[in-house]
Amino acid sequence: MATENNGHGADLKNTAAASPARDDDKIKKLHWYSSVPKWVYGLALGGTVLTAGIAYETQTSYIQSKVFTAAAEGTSFTETRTSGPDSAPMASGPYDVRLGYAQTLEIRKNLTERGYVLQGETEWQERKIAGIRLFPIYNEKAQAGLRITDGLDRELHDARFPRQVYPGFDDIPPAVVKSLLYVENRELLSNRHDAKNPAIEWERLVYAAKQDLTGKGGAGASTLATQLEKFRHSPGGETNGDKVEKFRQMLTASVRAYQQGENTTAERQRIVLDYINAIPLSAVPGFGEVHGFADGLKAWFGKDPKQVSDILRKDETGMSDAEMQEKAVAFRESLSIIMSVKKPSSYFLRQRGELESRVDAYLPLLAQEGIISPRLRDAALATRVTYADPKVVRAEHTPPPQTQKAVTALQIDLLRALEMKSLYELNRLDLTARTTLDVPVDRAVSEKLRSLNDPAVAAQYGMTGFRLLKPGQGANVTYTFTLYERLPDGQNVLRVQADNFDGQFNLNEDSKLELGSTAKLRTLVSYMEAIADLHGKFSAMDASARSSMTLHPDDKLSRFVVDHLQSETADKTLNGVLEAALNRTYSANPHERFFTGGGVHTFSNFESNENGRSFTVKE
Repeated sequence: MATENNGHGADLKNTAAASPARDDDKIKKLHWYSSVPKWVYGLALGGTVLTAGIAYETQTSYIQSKVFTAAAEGTSFTETRTSGPDSAPMASGPYDVRLGYAQTLEIRKNLTERGYVLQGETEWQERKIAGIRLFPIYNEKAQAGLRITDGLDRELHDARFPRQVYPGFDDIPPAVVKSLLYVENRELLSNRHDAKNPAIEWERLVYAAKQDLTGKGGAGASTLATQLEKFRHSPGGETNGDKVEKFRQMLTASVRAYQQGENTTAERQRIVLDYINAIPLSAVPGFGEVHGFADGLKAWFGKDPKQVSDILRKDETGMSDAEMQEKAVAFRESLSIIMSVKKPSSYFLRQRGELESRVDAYLPLLAQEGIISPRLRDAALATRVTYADPKVVRAEHTPPPQTQKAVTALQIDLLRALEMKSLYELNRLDLTARTTLDVPVDRAVSEKLRSLNDPAVAAQYGMTGFRLLKPGQGANVTYTFTLYERLPDGQNVLRVQADNFDGQFNLNEDSKLELGSTAKLRTLVSYMEAIADLHGKFSAMDASARSSMTLHPDDKLSRFVVDHLQSETADKTLNGVLEAALNRTYSANPHERFFTGGGVHTFSNFESNENGRSFTVKE
């Protein structure tokens, strides 16, 4: 064999001569590679590209941002509808029920049946992705409640629930935000990719799927965005293992995150803010249901959220032991609320010890991550929270007596019109109502009447004002005042409804009088005197003058006396008219309404079996 060649050829031949078996192996491998079909290479290359693409997508959400932005803008996955008589968006979660959105059709029906006029329809877009119907997409409210104004938009009543919220993301103490994200959603505010989908963390999702497939449960995949969808819009605020409901939450959260475009930086901060302001916590007697971090601090621990925020923001440099202890208590209370979200009622009412242990377990981890200082960690580990006394909470949140009684009256009117069960539910509706009341005038009259409860003021008015009472007696009298204005179109509209009764009872609206024998006698005497006066007036007229008179349709007593005097067979003397008046019959129907100087009244019978009968005045 020739040995003269280039260096590679000589080396190869020398190696082959030294190791023939190895050279044979190389020849076999070369032959195998040459026999592989080209499509296999393409498949392998495609798989590599696909894997790289998936990795890129999970990190950047590039394709998701395009798809979900289009869905949010209504250019895909949508069907525009009008909320007609039998059509409304799918909304049945706790948030939708509390604000009244789930009862839209019922409320509209109740109002139109009572004469209200529907002024406009709302168009809404139904979105479906992969056959799954999404929750309605709109800008949700952190606070809502019943608001009543007059015709000039002057506020008479404004109920806000939750009672306190953080106005913006920057108002939340950074330690609270960082602790929440460490516990629930660590990658949410990462600034590596502006278009990141905040509704999905792929590593957590894959891990949860593996756990689910192995029968170990799939918990742990919910981001803050999907949790918001769950406790706001899912039935009962729960998923209950329903895979379709879980995907509905994830897809809706994804679409909602891209409402403002492909860059989700601001939306991710909005998610944190909404979550902090909306987390559902255990209700507290006297306070009611608790939603949001700020209300939780007040209801659970009796703390002012603003003061807690100020304490948590304090620089620890040179901080005294007493100040550090104060900050440790504030942080432990805050972390207790964060850690209780999984099962707030259980932790708050029955398992406080378990909640304490969970907080203790996380404090070292938070210090290790640099979220809190080692000094704060040690101080928080050494302290325990004190829950507020429900009696104190109830006392602090019991509203003072309403000085403008019209507020309560209007709420009751709305309660009946909407067929709601309680003022508690009514005040939590996202509802604005306009009244004909003149708010400043009603307030001024209410304050003037209430001032009469002061004996000195009452004495003054008793002597020189009303001239009804002796000095000093005015403080023992309850005054009511109702004012209507007649408009040019003939309508009578309520402008003032006030009294000086120190309590919730509205004397203008719902007086209940149990008439005793003396009161009935006085009523009978007044009735007979009215008949006698009318007899004296009409008996002096001749028959032709009486027959040509025009009486008001509601003047029933005058019509009775005139008809009696015009009768050919009736006894026209005073005694005859009075006897006939005593024999007039009246229905005992308790549903009849009577208008007097005090307004419209209804009466009820002591015995229900009398409701369908008629009685003479004498009876």
